Amino acid sequence: MAHSESDFKEREEGSPAGQTGHVSYPFGYRRLSSQWGDARNQFVPGIVDFDIRPRSWPVSIAARMAFGYSGALPIGADPWASFSGSWDIDLGLRHVWRRFKTIQPFIGAGLGLVGASTTVQVRTHPGAFYYQNWDSTTAGPFVETGFYVPLRRGLHTGVLITYARGKGQLNGNGIELGGTQVAWLIGKSWGGKRGPSSTAH
Repeated sequence: MAHSESDFKEREEGSPAGQTGHVSYPFGYRRLSSQWGDARNQFVPGIVDFDIRPRSWPVSIAARMAFGYSGALPIGADPWASFSGSWDIDLGLRHVWRRFKTIQPFIGAGLGLVGASTTVQVRTHPGAFYYQNWDSTTAGPFVETGFYVPLRRGLHTGVLITYARGKGQLNGNGIELGGTQVAWLIGKSWGGKRGPSSTAH
């Protein structure tokens, strides 16, 4: 039996709701402002990055959560600091050029929450100490660019570059909480164009 036009359309959309999207695990590197001193270079284990777009929309809704870690401390912090960290939660719009088969570039922008913390080991006398924590959170804009590389079975890899801004305070000192992040992506995508598996039964 020959496939109807509706059969082909359903397969082309790739999902009952006619959506396209990606969900990725991002990990890589974050560089903060010079105010962070030796802690400006941070490892980013990542949490999640995703985008979703109804086919009637020109752009996708995108969101991301990530955090960074450094064993150093920002300028102005106590010299016995144990570690420093930063994090962000972003929500914005992303345009993905899915028409390309090998590399699908994207750009985006939005607003997010950026935060940071420093945990300090305070010595009271030899052999005794306690931990003091300072943290700060603020809202700020971000822009992003990158690309996806489609793989088999709906998998993909890619690269995400994000730049964010946001002023805060740590240990009584004003400090820029945002920075530049470069992350490698690996994950699952859906909603790509698919033709029928055969033309007749």
